[in-house]
Amino acid sequence: SRPCFLAEECTGETHMPPYSKQPSRFMVDGTAFQSDLIRQALGRLKQNDPSGAERLCAEVLNADPHDAWAIHAMGLAAHQTGRQNEAVRLLREAVRLAPAQPEFLNNLGAILGRLGKLDEVVDVLKNAVALRPVDCETQQNLAVALRGAGRFDESRAAFNRAFFGAVDRRVGSRSIRGDRVQRCFHRR
Repeated sequence: SRPCFLAEECTGETHMPPYSKQPSRFMVDGTAFQSDLIRQALGRLKQNDPSGAERLCAEVLNADPHDAWAIHAMGLAAHQTGRQNEAVRLLREAVRLAPAQPEFLNNLGAILGRLGKLDEVVDVLKNAVALRPVDCETQQNLAVALRGAGRFDESRAAFNRAFFGAVDRRVGSRSIRGDRVQRCFHRR
């Protein structure tokens, strides 16, 4: 599943790293990741059980107060319970601890977007695109944020990168939503 995105309602969905089938504790970018507990916490978020997710994350953070994935999940739980400022603080901390995780940046951008901080969203998502330039969803999110900030030419370019990147990788253009493209190209 994918992170919650700026132009979509957040359902607590988050992207699990491709290595999530590895043993329960392993290293990612030099930081420990307790996959079983975090996977359970993210599952609780999908079930709209943020308090259950927070309890599981607290277990991880008791063992390792600098676990970026646990802090990230705590930020998503704070978002689900309407504590947006706390969510932003936690997600910024997760990004600080693991700056090479575009999922963290995507979710931070989504919450900042809901708070109307479009210039910050653009900066955050540009960093996510720099980390994973072939990610069409990230390009889409950036395009939506740029359009919201009134930066239409940049938005059009980001949509083009997303669309043509998807086609080039034979993923197809089905992930590029027509309504997003229409909104991008039609100024209000």
